Amino acid sequence: MIKSTAEGNGRRVGISLPQDPAQPGKSQFATLTKMLAGFSVRPSPESGDKFMRCSGFSAQA
Repeated sequence: MIKSTAEGNGRRVGISLPQDPAQPGKSQFATLTKMLAGFSVRPSPESGDKFMRCSGFSAQA
């Protein structure tokens, strides 16, 4: 689904993927970056607890 969306958006659109700071998050980011070869991919490090990260979204919902 991620690759399909990236292909639909085109290679000129940058991709930001959330990255958990723990080792599994780094491994997942590396795997997704390989899958999205040719696209501009950058990590978006996650910080803080989930409640605080979703507070902006939940206020809009």
